[in-house]
This record gives sequence, C-alpha cells and structure tokens, in this order.
Amino acid sequence: MKLSFLILFFLVLSGANESGDIKLTASRENTGAPEYQASPDKIKQPAPKEPKDSTPFQIEFLGTLLSIGDQIKAASEQYDANQKDWYSPSMLVQGLLVIVGLGYTFFAACQWRAIRSQANIMVASERAWVGVHFKQLYTLGGDFVDMEIFNSGKSPGHIKDVRLVGLEVADKDKPVSYKPKSVPPPGMGIVWTIFPGESTTQRWDVRLEPEEVTQVAAKTKRLPLFGFVWYDDVFGNGHVTNFCREFMEVDQPLKGRFMIPPDAEPGQNEAT
Repeated sequence: MKLSFLILFFLVLSGANESGDIKLTASRENTGAPEYQASPDKIKQPAPKEPKDSTPFQIEFLGTLLSIGDQIKAASEQYDANQKDWYSPSMLVQGLLVIVGLGYTFFAACQWRAIRSQANIMVASERAWVGVHFKQLYTLGGDFVDMEIFNSGKSPGHIKDVRLVGLEVADKDKPVSYKPKSVPPPGMGIVWTIFPGESTTQRWDVRLEPEEVTQVAAKTKRLPLFGFVWYDDVFGNGHVTNFCREFMEVDQPLKGRFMIPPDAEPGQNEAT
C-alpha cells in the first residue's frame, strides 16, 4: 500500500508540472500585445535545445521515496522489537532484581543509622562530662572568685584549656556579648586529667574600683563573667563547656553568687 501511494503521488506531481507548462504557454499567446519586428540580420537566433528527458529524474526521485519508506518501516519494526523485549521474562527478572537491590540498600541504611545512634548513646553515657559551679559566696570588692570544675561522667576527661574570658562591670541594659567557643582545635596538649566524680577549684583575680562596687550594689551596673573549658574524652572526641554568669545578691547586701542571667543566649551555658 505504501508503494501504491508513492506511485500515485509521483504521477500527480508529474501531471502538475505539465499543466503548469500549458498554462504558461497559453498566457503568452493570449496577451494580444503587438510583436516587435526586427531585421533578420540583427536578430541572433538561439541554438535549438534538445528536449529534456525527465524519466531518469523521476526514477531517482521514486527510488529516494522508496528508501525513505524502508527506513521508516525498519525504525517501526525496531521500536516494536524493543517494546517486546521490555515485556520479556529476562527484563522482568532484571526489574525485580533492581527493586530488591533498592529495598536492601534502604534497609541497610536504616540499620546503619540505628547502629550509629546506639553507639552515640553508649559513648554519651560512658564519656566524661565536665561542668562548672560557682558555689562560694562572693563579696563585692573582693579580690578573687572561686570556680569549681567537676566531672560528672563515667570516664576521665583530659582538660586542654580553662579560661576566664571576661569579668568586668557593664551597663545594666547592655546584653552580655559573650560568643561561645567551639570544640578545641586538634593538636592542643593536655593540661591535666579530671577523673569521674572528681572536682577542682580555680581562683580568678578580681579588680573593681570603689565606684564600680557602688554601681553594682545599686543595680545601676551589672557584673558578668564568662569563659570556657576545653577537654577531650577517652574516645578521642573534643568537647567544650561554655559558662556565662552574672553577680546576683543573696540574702545580704554586697554578697551574692554568680548565676546564669535571664538574658543568656543559647550556647552561652552549654556542655557538649
């Protein structure tokens, strides 16, 4: 049927060419314009042309159309074959294997996440937890502040650095600008080791002017302090305990403790 359609298309095309030639000739003959007469010696007659045979072109054009039709047919057959291969038993088996592989990968990832979570819980329950206390009363104008460092964990903690970053009088409405520290940089040496249940006291010098003591006592100024403790646990993980405190009176004038201020930001009092 494809071949018949192509032959019919070719015949219509040939007929259209001949019809066009006839119409062109008729239009030239019916113009009615006077012919220009020239002397025979001044008119150069063109050499007669041989009639052009269109048969080879028609055959070549028909062959091209047939070739295109064969290519379309081959592509259609290849597409049908691919569709059949997709529904073949081997392709179905491969698809099932892919689904099983994806399911196994998902299950393994869930198992790994559960195992890792359990390992983190075990490490957290067995490692060192280093914290700080300010239990001793401080009298405004005193020369020192005592800070207690303790280990509430189940294994030793290796202290790398303990630092009091700031201890100075500040405006009452000025928020504490302490930026928490991150875990200790690798390669820092160990200062000392604190064992489970052990505590130690560090003493920090304080220098306050009489005017500052009066301002803090009158609550027109505030007295914050802040710092951090860097340490490693026995599993080789680094940790930091940030502390941010503010002097608050307890029972007696000029006497109080350093407590967590109400406006402390997240991370300023944190043990990781």
